[in-house]
Amino acid sequence: LYLVGTLPDIVSGKYDANIKLLGDWIQSTQRPVFLRIGYEFDLPQNNYEPEVYKRSYRYLVDKLRAQGVDNVAYVWHSYGVVNSSKSFLKWYPGDQYVDWFGVSFFSLYNRSDAAIFARMAREHSKPLMIAEASPNKEVPIDGKKRWQRWYKNLFAFVRENDVRAISYINCEWDKFPMWKGQGWGDSRVENDPFLKEMWLKEIGDKKYLRSSSQVFKQLGIR
Repeated sequence: LYLVGTLPDIVSGKYDANIKLLGDWIQSTQRPVFLRIGYEFDLPQNNYEPEVYKRSYRYLVDKLRAQGVDNVAYVWHSYGVVNSSKSFLKWYPGDQYVDWFGVSFFSLYNRSDAAIFARMAREHSKPLMIAEASPNKEVPIDGKKRWQRWYKNLFAFVRENDVRAISYINCEWDKFPMWKGQGWGDSRVENDPFLKEMWLKEIGDKKYLRSSSQVFKQLGIR
């Protein structure tokens, strides 16, 4: 849920009708929905002032709860880089408003910072997801080098921090106007035979939940 430039208007009630529409849609899916409210709350470009962000986050959750929306998990999503002037917790809405911690995993160099966020998830007894992941322009294009430099780091982070869900962005970034020309390249694993082989080998492990007609039943959902 992209909130840049809207925070004061959210708590004023300007978007109540939009929140109602969102709640109606979530209920209509009859499936579990992860809702990242103001995702990458600490990304400097988003300009989410911590106190206003927290009030807006809580306002949205309270509205959806009052509407009876109960098939949603609220995700508090950091871009995963330690900000020397502000702690992650400056933006924390509180345990009663957060169901999952989420973190981005793009850079070759933010694994240690993301691990700090992962430790906080454990301290607050919240499951952790990698909410966005894709090798960025720092990562070599060659498939074998990519696997060694980035993918092995991703899956090591998953193992070390008991990550419970991964959202990998498998796309050709330049096909999207907002990303065109920014150097993100092509993150589709199926386009490189070596990456595809290694990816399928990794996700073939029994710890990963497979897509199937029974997946929601496995999760305890009708």
